[in-house]
Parts: sequence; C-alpha cells; structure tokens
Amino acid sequence: MKVHEIIQNYPWSKVSPSFQKLYPDQIKSLKAYELVYQKLKGTKPTSSDLKLIIKIGPEEDNGTDLVEVVGYKETQSSSPETEKSYSLEFLPWKEWLAMEIHPFTILDFTELEIISHAIYEMTFAGFDEHTIQQKFSQMEETVKKIKQGDIKGTSLSLKDLLDGLD
Repeated sequence: MKVHEIIQNYPWSKVSPSFQKLYPDQIKSLKAYELVYQKLKGTKPTSSDLKLIIKIGPEEDNGTDLVEVVGYKETQSSSPETEKSYSLEFLPWKEWLAMEIHPFTILDFTELEIISHAIYEMTFAGFDEHTIQQKFSQMEETVKKIKQGDIKGTSLSLKDLLDGLD
C-alpha cells in the first residue's frame, strides 16, 4: 500500500480527529494541515525507492513517546532495524505520495494514524513546498559555511536550525 492510496481513502473529516489526538499542540494550525491534505489528495505521485516507516522511539523528556517517521531503502540483505534510515522532511510531496508503506508500519498503526504522522512530518519545515525548499536551501548554505569554517560554535537540533532560518 502506498501513501497516496490511503490518503485517497479518507476525507479530512475522518483524519482530523486522529491528527488532533496525536498532535494536540497543533490544533491552532489545523486549517493549514487541512489545506495541505486537500492539496495532497489532488497531487499525482511520482516514484520513490523509499519505503515509509513509522516507529515509536524512546520517550521524550516530557514523558511522551517519540514518533519517528523515516524512509528506508530495501535491499536483499537489509531490514529496518539494521539499515540506514533517511530523513524525509525536505522531499517533494509527490515523492512522499509514491512511497510504499512498510508492512511493520501497517501492522503497528491505523491508516488514520499513518496519515496523521506523515502529514505532520511533511510539514515540519512549512506548510507549502516552496517554503520547505527555501529552508532546505538555507540549511545547505549554513552547512557549507560551517564546513568552510565561516561559522563556528554550537550544535543545533534540526528544529532549532529551521527556526533560525525564518
């Protein structure tokens, strides 16, 4: 099953309660998520060699489970536990839609939870692809400056880096 297939199965009115339950701190942006969802429903997928995996990771500082949404390239000798995972935040949405959903994810999460986690991850850096790509370009430029020695200093989380790009 692919991401675009499950998105086509549900109207936003079915997804919204699941999303609000999983991301109550995002209720203030619910209309923006709905607009993204409607855009995804009308977007034709391209292709992707990544499988979408959603995993529950270690507990965060506030006591909630950390949810990890990553891509995984399947090879003959690999498994999700041993293979390298890929960050998906900056991928084009057409590629997200084309991703096969890993069987472990289908077993561990409902389709509405999969949609909710995917949309949250897709919009981590913004609610439209232009903004997301701008932030990605700015991040690449910052990494380039760090490698050249133009910027020295502290380490940042991805969220802190993205917040600094606004």
